[in-house]
Amino acid sequence: MRIKFVFIFCYLFLLLACGKQKKQEEISDIGKPVLIEYAKGFTITQYKNYTKLIVRDPLDTLKIIQEYHLYRDSLLMPEVSSEIVNIKIPVQDIICISTTHVGFLKALGLEKKIIACSGTKYIYDTGIKKLVLDGTIKEIGNEGALNNELIVSLKPDVIMAYNMGDPSYDQFDKLTALHLRPVLNNEYLETTPLGQAEWIKYVAVFFNELDYANKIFDSIAEEYNTIEEQVKGISNKPTVFTGMAFKGEWTIPGGKSFAANYLHDAGADYLWNYDTKTGNYPVALEEVIAKAKDADVWLHAGAAENLSDIKMSDERYTVFDAFKTGSVFNNNNRINENGGNDYWESGVISPQLVLKDLVKIFHPDLMTEHKFVYYKQLQ
Repeated sequence: MRIKFVFIFCYLFLLLACGKQKKQEEISDIGKPVLIEYAKGFTITQYKNYTKLIVRDPLDTLKIIQEYHLYRDSLLMPEVSSEIVNIKIPVQDIICISTTHVGFLKALGLEKKIIACSGTKYIYDTGIKKLVLDGTIKEIGNEGALNNELIVSLKPDVIMAYNMGDPSYDQFDKLTALHLRPVLNNEYLETTPLGQAEWIKYVAVFFNELDYANKIFDSIAEEYNTIEEQVKGISNKPTVFTGMAFKGEWTIPGGKSFAANYLHDAGADYLWNYDTKTGNYPVALEEVIAKAKDADVWLHAGAAENLSDIKMSDERYTVFDAFKTGSVFNNNNRINENGGNDYWESGVISPQLVLKDLVKIFHPDLMTEHKFVYYKQLQ
């Protein structure tokens, strides 16, 4: 009997211990990182009671810019330091400081959550323009002079903003001082097309739509990578240069920039690909002529609609071989009546379509069925 009693006691003890361990495992909260494959400027970590978003410098990922804690239950939101912003989700409405953010929301089917936007006349999407015309989406002014009184009166759940490092344009601190909730969306700092597009996951978290965003992005990335693989083995890569002088200064993208990565992925030989800069920088027109005079293709020729516009801008541009052969392409195929360019709206979340356009320019035999979406050849 004594042996049997000891056995039963040990068995019950083990059951209790296992049950206690299981309960501890259930309430443990170490965080589950969300897979972010290409974007360097943010991270998402899911906890039991909240989701943590960290916005960081994509060129120095150890540099944290802002941290957000998103709670589904406001009763669970603790008091936190001023460095952390608590937000109740899903948010019910949003103000956009950039039309690029409109593109993300449109892709997620959340355009009706937008209650105001800066520069509404530049919005290309016809459905969203109707919301502007009927007053559903308000105009709040431009980045340098926002209508703060209107913004405060709208009482938005969040305001999606960005920082340029220019006090005359940056509104983040000003909006914070008004006790509003600006959230940073620095997608433009990413140096790869898929890195920029992956910010759809960041936007989606505020609306509890991360699963949907993952599906959208996975489809985009799969198509983009498939196209990139098609051109990887091609040895005949056309030489290309970009831009046009403005007020005597020609600005070109660095060899590690977003634009340069697009050209690389599309199978082109960018003439400044040896450069290590990640942003744009100015060069003299004489340097561009010396280096790009014999180039095969000229892209992004300012606001030019045709070759005559280029010639009228500066007679010296006619020395480029690309001009002489008519191999000049611009990314202004989808422009609204006010100059709003869809390349900077839906194009940011459709890099696979931009890449198809570029491959059609550089390797037309690979894209015989594709019709230009964002680009056009200047005549």
